[in-house]
This record gives sequence, structure tokens and C-alpha cells, in this order.
Amino acid sequence: MSMARTRSPLGRALGLGSAKDGVEHWWLERVSAVALVPLTVWFTASIVVHTGDDYAGFMAWLEVPLTTILMTLLLIFMHRENIKRLLAGTEGKIGQKA
Repeated sequence: MSMARTRSPLGRALGLGSAKDGVEHWWLERVSAVALVPLTVWFTASIVVHTGDDYAGFMAWLEVPLTTILMTLLLIFMHRENIKRLLAGTEGKIGQKA
């Protein structure tokens, strides 16, 4: 049986087959979700604790190495799609309409 006959009509029309990366994509989604839970809880608790701090106190908290590392991880996880588009050169410029 030919390959064209095993595809659905929509698959034949679009010419798209299996991406063969579904399991990897699923796994990465789960890992990032599990990583984001403690990071988000840490971030929320930290913001609540430092609500009354002035600018100098908040900046002193951000200068602690553990805080800097966790904040960096949170930012990377939360903005990973934008980072991918920036590296690929497909992210729009600020103020540019999509």
C-alpha cells in the first residue's frame, strides 16, 4: 500500500506527516510544569514577604545568589517561547504590529 493511501484526506492535501516528536514535546511540557510549580510558589511567597520593603531592601534581596538563580530560572521558563523566537529571528520588534 502506498504512503499516499495511508494518510487522511487532510494529510494528503497538506502534505504533512507525523512530526515524530510528540513524546519529547509531551515530556518537556511535564518537566517544565513540574519545575514551574516550586518556582512560582517561591516567587509568590517572596513577593508577599517583601511587600513592605523599600527599593534598597528589595534590591538587596535580589542580590542574594540563590534569589538571583531562582529568579533567572523563573524568567527563562516563563519566557522560553519568546526566547526561541528571538533566537530564530522571528520575534517582532517592540511597537511592531503582528
